[in-house]
Amino acid sequence: MSEETKSTPDSKTIFVDILTLALKTIVLSFGDSRIRCTFEYSPDKLHGVFLQAQKRFGQTLPELNELRFSKRGAFPYSRELSETMAILRLSRFIEIFGTRENSFDVVSQKDGVQEVLKETSEIFKNDEIRLRIFGDFVDFLKEKLLREALKETRIYPI
Repeated sequence: MSEETKSTPDSKTIFVDILTLALKTIVLSFGDSRIRCTFEYSPDKLHGVFLQAQKRFGQTLPELNELRFSKRGAFPYSRELSETMAILRLSRFIEIFGTRENSFDVVSQKDGVQEVLKETSEIFKNDEIRLRIFGDFVDFLKEKLLREALKETRIYPI
């Protein structure tokens, strides 16, 4: 294994951190003011995409290797991915609406750019290789899972 592919994350960085940062980065790629992105949530698509991501990026982003996949059913399934999505839903980071099956939404937050820059710096420190591969991972998720990005028009009570 070359030195270039031997990347080790901060021991505190876990898959949920990488996924959250990736989703925030995708949303902010459309602007920094109240953007709502809708992502694919059907189990066969979601789990299949993360299995592909693990194979493609897992060596440099070992957080992806926290996902264990069963391939016995009709599509790959990761209990860890399902649990991570449940955590994100319970924390209200993602929104799932009953009226739109198989999708979830992420809305940009106030100070989102500063937050993403801070988290990126904390997770990747000066590791340019991991940061570049993370950018490729973000582009991969955007291509495979993003359905639409819209300007958020709902007004939320303070």
